[in-house]
Amino acid sequence: MIKFALCDDNPQLVSKLQEMLEKIFLKHDFDASVVFSSCDASSLLSFLNTNDVDVLFLDIDLNSSLNGIQLAKEIRKKNKSVYIVFATGHFEYIVSAFECKTFDFLQKPFSMSKLENTIVRLYDDINNNSANFIKLNSRNTLINQNSINYIQKNGMKTIFNVDNEYQLATENWLKNYTTNTDTA
Repeated sequence: MIKFALCDDNPQLVSKLQEMLEKIFLKHDFDASVVFSSCDASSLLSFLNTNDVDVLFLDIDLNSSLNGIQLAKEIRKKNKSVYIVFATGHFEYIVSAFECKTFDFLQKPFSMSKLENTIVRLYDDINNNSANFIKLNSRNTLINQNSINYIQKNGMKTIFNVDNEYQLATENWLKNYTTNTDTA
């Protein structure tokens, strides 16, 4: 599952973005979820200290001690692989945003089609990045390798225990995944 986190100082925009993302996930049958949303930078940082996410949506003006660019730089110190998408009305920060290894920059207000295009490109990028993600089945189920605690074989099934929260089972043989999980 691809895990998203959202941070914007406007709670209505956070709710609307989450709703739009969920519609896109359903439309494309993406195994993804918004696991955290917040209106302030400090609560996002606290969440990220104990939880992993794959994609961050950040506003630039967060009305807090950290702006979105500073927040992204702070997150990059600990997580070099998280995908960052800025969704903001501050187009003048686009160059600074891309210095944070940003995947995309959406200028508010953005349309559903623009957001959908970003998510489809992002999912394609993740899907083609076999170094970090494993594709389990034809339902577009991807697992971040860093979130796998252990893998076990149970008869004809391969079971992935992920983040001590859930297990994902597939009918594929374990040997089908070894080339995707080798990190040497």
